[in-house]
Amino acid sequence: MLEADDLPTVDQQRLERLVTWHENVAQRDGNLAIGLEAEGLEEAARRNRVRSEAHWETARLLTLLRPRSAPVAGVFRGHLTPKRPARIRAPP
Repeated sequence: MLEADDLPTVDQQRLERLVTWHENVAQRDGNLAIGLEAEGLEEAARRNRVRSEAHWETARLLTLLRPRSAPVAGVFRGHLTPKRPARIRAPP
């Protein structure tokens, strides 16, 4: 299984262009499927719908390669104090 450190570095501008391209193609194929369905070409519409869904999925997965900001460290809350540890007494 690949770890986050094992992923290759990706040029962010290229990645954004690739995501945008897949989104545009997905939108175009989806619109084409609607038009084909209106003309009664069910098989062609189904194939374009499947192609559109594949492009949407590819775009979604490519967005996972975008760099993520580090998680925000917990905020210190000075008014909250840890409980004192229980004192255990030995039996007499």
